[in-house]
Amino acid sequence: MRLTLQNMWKTTDGGATDWTPVSLPVTSNSITYIAVKNSDPSTLWITYGGYTAGEKVYESTDGGATWTNVSAGLPNLPVMCVVYDKTITDVNLLFVGTDAGVYMKDGPLNWASYSTGLPNVVVNELEIYYGNGIFEDILRAGTYGRGLWERTLESALPVELASFNSSLRGNDVILNWSTASEINNSGFDIERSTVNGQLSNDWVKIGNVTGNGTTNSQINYSFTDRNLATGNYNYRLRQIDFNGNFEYFNLSNEVNVGIPVKFELSQNYPNPFNPSTTINYDIPKDGKVSLRLFDMSGKEVATLVNEVKRAGYYSVTFNAANLSSGVYFYSITANNFTAIKKMMLIK
Repeated sequence: MRLTLQNMWKTTDGGATDWTPVSLPVTSNSITYIAVKNSDPSTLWITYGGYTAGEKVYESTDGGATWTNVSAGLPNLPVMCVVYDKTITDVNLLFVGTDAGVYMKDGPLNWASYSTGLPNVVVNELEIYYGNGIFEDILRAGTYGRGLWERTLESALPVELASFNSSLRGNDVILNWSTASEINNSGFDIERSTVNGQLSNDWVKIGNVTGNGTTNSQINYSFTDRNLATGNYNYRLRQIDFNGNFEYFNLSNEVNVGIPVKFELSQNYPNPFNPSTTINYDIPKDGKVSLRLFDMSGKEVATLVNEVKRAGYYSVTFNAANLSSGVYFYSITANNFTAIKKMMLIK
């Protein structure tokens, strides 16, 4: 192969005859690196710089005749280099250097961060040093201004993720994932970020699921993120070893929580309560919303909401520290919708 920033040529006889141009998947961006599989030269990978979302790494299994985009899971940052682990024969285990560290891709799975112990730095070059025995292979990373770093590849696959997907139930997001095998797996932190325009807010931990230590059996996991407001969200898993090391697995798709299809007032929770409780309500179209609390005699004791609301899912927390124990009623009025439910305060 011969490469320039936006062109590629190949030869099948060591360059003895003319070079043949290769059709590239992207022509509006600059190529940064190429890796050709030694045991199968028809398999190769190219990386792209720039900030075009989703155009980071491409794979060809037919010598460049066709290309497959394998960028899912990578941040929208330049990818500077790519290497593959030649000791793994059943799948292609890839590593890339980016402007935000190192990422790893295990076969058909999405890219996941592989930067444990590495500062937040641009990685310009990667190389795998192959030792003479098991657990002796080393991944070396050349950085921009921070020197050379290395990591032993004995734990390259502490957890082999088989799948990671999402589904919606109203404004609840259900995350399901499964592992093909686990080594020293303490568990998973579930993290979420909110998408505003082109950007995502900082990641926030929203839960944890206990792992299964070390196992060769497939394990299925699930977590439900409940009562979300209307909007777009990204999710990732932070898999943590018992020794404190961690890796990230990103959900490939952005999750959209749309507007409700009908008006609804939910039962407060907890119920009975003391002193605080939460009330959820759904508004399918913009309008004035009134949510009020009454005692057994019908006297209004609190106004929880009294304003115009955009269509969406809402949650309000009520503190009844100043009220006495007893049964209360809360009522919502929105457009032509009215509903009443009962709650119990026990002190």
